[in-house]
Amino acid sequence: MKPFVAVSLVCALSFVTVPTMAFAQAIAVPPRVGERQEGFEDLPRGPLDDGMFAFIFGRDATLRGMPFGGGIFVSGGWIFRCLVEPHEGRQFVGSTIGSNVIITFEDQPATFFGGYFVSNGDASGTNGTAMFFREDQTLIDEQPLNLAPDCEWTWNGWAFVEPVSLVVFTSGTPDGDFLQVDNLQLTQGQSCRADIDDDGELTIFDFLEFQNLFALGDLDADFDGDGVLTLFDFLEFQNDFDAGCP
Repeated sequence: MKPFVAVSLVCALSFVTVPTMAFAQAIAVPPRVGERQEGFEDLPRGPLDDGMFAFIFGRDATLRGMPFGGGIFVSGGWIFRCLVEPHEGRQFVGSTIGSNVIITFEDQPATFFGGYFVSNGDASGTNGTAMFFREDQTLIDEQPLNLAPDCEWTWNGWAFVEPVSLVVFTSGTPDGDFLQVDNLQLTQGQSCRADIDDDGELTIFDFLEFQNLFALGDLDADFDGDGVLTLFDFLEFQNDFDAGCP
């Protein structure tokens, strides 16, 4: 099985190009459903006091604002530069003046995380920032947070090469505040990206599925996270395949 992978990899070298970008640890993915969902429907409406937090995803994660700045507000509708209404359900959460949105995964790190984001601040339509940290709060990766104008909800989601314990989201305002989030999706535990067909083991069919994704130009085959399909995606997949699943 492994020699077949190696031979097929060599055959691919003639039609791929070499990127110059650094490898990302957080890889943007299209909308998908995680193992856990959070719509904030069970939180009482109103502010979380400065430095306070709320449990979300059951008790598997916490949500908070800045420790000594603004906080988080649970709302059914929020108007500032434009009106934000829930993406789905009855309510959502957002950061108040001077605050960011901070989520900590309590028991297990995240291997996939995503949701819908919008900002009704003065910089509505300007992209924000998503920062991903280890448990010791060292930075793993930083990615743009796509934000549409006129209070339109936008999906942002990532699969993580290295599982993530803490995420910080900012809007495009100078202080990164007035960022609203809803309909979050979460998968925790050990990741096994090479198991593309999700059958729980690594087989020839995972390699065939990777080849199919690559040939179709599907960015699910962008294993190095540089936004283009290249030789390095084959090499990264080969490394993951050889490493096996936990």
